[in-house]
Amino acid sequence: MKILWNAIKILSEKNQNFNSLRMILEIYPENILKEALLPVEKWKPYPVWEERKRWEKIPEIYKNYYIKKAEKNSGFEWIPVRATKFMEFAKIGNRVECQKIIFKRREVLSDFVIAECLEGKGRFLNQIIDGIWAICEESTWCIPAHLGRINNWRYKELPDIDETCIDIFGSETASLLSWTKYFLENKLNEISPFIVKRIEYEIKKRFLNPLLKRNDFWWMGFSGNKILSNWNPWINSNWLISALIIEKSNRKRLESILKCVRSVDNYLNQYPEDGGCDEGPFYWNVSPGKLFIFLEILRSATENKIDIFEHPKIKEMGKFIYRVHIYKNYFVNFADSPGIVRPSPIVIFGYGKRIKDTKMQELGSYLFGINSGKISGKLNENSLTSILLLFFNFPEIQKKYSPPLIHNFWFKNIQVMIAREKEKSWRGLFLAAKGGHNEERHNHNDVGSFLIYNDGKPVIVDPGVGEYIARTFSPERYSIWTMQSSYHNLLPSVDGIGQMAGRKFKAKKVKCEKGENSIKLVMDISSAYPPEANIKRWERKIEFVYHKGIEIKDTYELVKKPRKILLPLITPCRVDIKNPDKIIFKPRIMKSGRSSGSLILKVDGKFKIRKERIYLEDPRLKMVWGDYLTRVLFLIENPEISGTLMFNFYKPEK
Repeated sequence: MKILWNAIKILSEKNQNFNSLRMILEIYPENILKEALLPVEKWKPYPVWEERKRWEKIPEIYKNYYIKKAEKNSGFEWIPVRATKFMEFAKIGNRVECQKIIFKRREVLSDFVIAECLEGKGRFLNQIIDGIWAICEESTWCIPAHLGRINNWRYKELPDIDETCIDIFGSETASLLSWTKYFLENKLNEISPFIVKRIEYEIKKRFLNPLLKRNDFWWMGFSGNKILSNWNPWINSNWLISALIIEKSNRKRLESILKCVRSVDNYLNQYPEDGGCDEGPFYWNVSPGKLFIFLEILRSATENKIDIFEHPKIKEMGKFIYRVHIYKNYFVNFADSPGIVRPSPIVIFGYGKRIKDTKMQELGSYLFGINSGKISGKLNENSLTSILLLFFNFPEIQKKYSPPLIHNFWFKNIQVMIAREKEKSWRGLFLAAKGGHNEERHNHNDVGSFLIYNDGKPVIVDPGVGEYIARTFSPERYSIWTMQSSYHNLLPSVDGIGQMAGRKFKAKKVKCEKGENSIKLVMDISSAYPPEANIKRWERKIEFVYHKGIEIKDTYELVKKPRKILLPLITPCRVDIKNPDKIIFKPRIMKSGRSSGSLILKVDGKFKIRKERIYLEDPRLKMVWGDYLTRVLFLIENPEISGTLMFNFYKPEK
């Protein structure tokens, strides 16, 4: 009670101006956190293996699912990553094959741990021991693609034993082993005293000790003005879990927790007030989503005394995910997000419950239902922590809800507008459009781009992102077609010159106007182009008149007359361009029985129109769009030095 009143007193003294209270430690100073933190022997967030009654209460559907999943892997071989396989990323840029082995090991161990706790018969213990030992024997817990992040992006073909590498997936490994120790310590010690000892040794050596000692890991935010991303809450959430479970010294435990709280504060200080995640909805899951896990664990470790879920920024960060939801597993996929996104339903639901937002809870429950009500233990999807949240924190997610499907929203800070024809309905047109700049986290050169869905189905799309390769996070990033403005919707190329990457390449004079029957986004995208494009002004007006259609009106002025202007549209549809004044987008089956939508586009007669297929070899792109996308190209030859271009999209008559 004393801690609560201290926090209330601080808020009162600040006149409850939450906007000035951007940091956890400003609301709850270190002495308050120290007083609230439970000692290691008293923090018991979940039942250990021996507490059978609580495990027996888990619904049978989950028991059957996870036990059968573990049984399928009963003969799993803990195949190590060969050195030559690890070297493939540095040599040929392939990170996928090596990661499959690394991730599969951890997924299987997670499944065995959950199954053993659910069943309580000891039959998975040998495989758990093999998994623990195999992972502890690995030379590094980093994936090959992340070794460069500690070496100024100079990728090394193999881990250097003289360097400490801590990455997001290594932090997940530390968390997984920490939970394994938490649940099964007594059972493992009955078999050998050296198993838990090895877990503690490796986590301290590879993870906890370097984190406590060093301040120069870029994602911590303690050195320089680095732009912080999902790495911060992702690693810090796992740091918090590992410190709470593994660190026996109360002094070191407190030091670790205070330091990771300070690091999360750095992340929060950079985050926009409107909660907009410029990394996109795919990374929301491991950015604000991991922040939720961090705050939930911190809340638990302090008997609910340290709780900042009422902070307006924390609320806005959570609400982002339902504000960009289109329908089913489709989300507004700007930045490095695939066309289909599956964020953790339990994280969405739990986050919504903590901030008392029914819409967020509705989305979490809806996604839980349409995705078969199961949570994966895959390292790169949903962690063991998420499974625990499902079992013990938020079992009421099983209630069935419809998605909130909000009418419209404007993210002022990241300059993203979304709108649909009718609140709570997937029928009709859906529009998302953006301004922003070209140094956003996981950036694509896409200032001024937009996407359109009809009846919850994709028509005009952002292709998303393919599987990550060496070029993805390197100076060669923009040699990848999905990152280029010429593959984003109606972004002009003038004499072949498109947008450039960098903070200065941005939208200007951005304004969103909401009316009773319409919403409009206006901006000048000329500054997103280099001087050699010779664009003096390119004003784009994107207006959605509900129940009528969407109009894109470009008014441009060039420095000199060019040879040509080219504007693209990207679509998964079949496209009929026989009538150049009226282009028809027809449904097409893409993948897994999913269909694209339909749409009519009317344009004026200035253009030569052609189309080309983009055949998709990348598995990640192919999984969403099928074998190909179509690029519709609008060409103006010898255009005037200034002019107006009009594109009108509307629903076909039924």
